[in-house]
Amino acid sequence: MAPATVTIANGASWQEVAKDRQRHRDETIAAVKPNIPEITEIPLNTLSLARQILTEEEIHLTESTPEELLAELTKGDLSAVQVANAFLRRAALAQKAACRTSAQFVMLILTRSQTNCITELLPERTLSRAQFLDEYMKKNGMPFGPLHGIPISVKEHIGLKGLDHNAGFVAWVGRVSPEDAHIVQILVDAGAVIYARTTQPQTLMHLETSSNLYG
Repeated sequence: MAPATVTIANGASWQEVAKDRQRHRDETIAAVKPNIPEITEIPLNTLSLARQILTEEEIHLTESTPEELLAELTKGDLSAVQVANAFLRRAALAQKAACRTSAQFVMLILTRSQTNCITELLPERTLSRAQFLDEYMKKNGMPFGPLHGIPISVKEHIGLKGLDHNAGFVAWVGRVSPEDAHIVQILVDAGAVIYARTTQPQTLMHLETSSNLYG
């Protein structure tokens, strides 16, 4: 995934930077297959949307506990790819059900039913990792580690090698992590699958995840 080029350092305004980051987020969501349809009417209570759009299996997987998923994954009753796909689609739905955009405004217009939680999804990286874990399980007859196949999202300020690393600062867009953060390395070594990056407040020093990048 190429580093951001619409940056303050390259002469862009903060509004242009924010619009580009939101465009990037939407492109990563669109890359999730099967696609989540556009949601034109967002109800005040969005809980019913999952049952309208996701499959029964996807709902079951994304509402299972980590212990339940691990039990099925380590017995071979589930594949890591199945689980990863389900979580990618649920995360895509969470974002699509979370925001309305307006051509007149760069920032997201939020309502009380919205979460606006995603900065980017990682479908290619996620499914490649999940396939590796499935092949490892098939070849070795045992899980890769204690978190084998468990999908985990991380805040955007937690570095992932080769990806933007801005911590909510518009001026930091375009800074790229040279390596995975230590906590990510620990999770991956334990068999986890990092599938999504989520929003954070500018400077990371607020309770609400508000920033000029994502709203």
